[in-house]
Amino acid sequence: MRPIVFHLAAAAAVAFVPASAAKAETVPRWEITEICGQHGPNAKCPRIESVYRRSVFDRWESQPPADRAICLKAIDVSGKRSYQRLLNCLEDRALETLDAVPHGGATLAPSRDG
Repeated sequence: MRPIVFHLAAAAAVAFVPASAAKAETVPRWEITEICGQHGPNAKCPRIESVYRRSVFDRWESQPPADRAICLKAIDVSGKRSYQRLLNCLEDRALETLDAVPHGGATLAPSRDG
């Protein structure tokens, strides 16, 4: 479960999209050692963040600039840079976009098993 604070930060970030739009044009290049702190060489954090970093880099250009700006602002507001958090935010924004698209007015018939 993602912290409520992060979702509140994402919601607050919506108001700041225009100022952040130019910044959202480039993929953030954060140091994984800074994200993970002083974890030992066998710690999972650097490996996990590396996987998420590659995913963010691979998907960045396909994400709407407004969503990128909102998510970057949410990360800045939270003060906790993380490729995992950034990717989760981008995925949440994509799901919200899908939920907002009308589905042709089709409705499901109620189940008779009930």
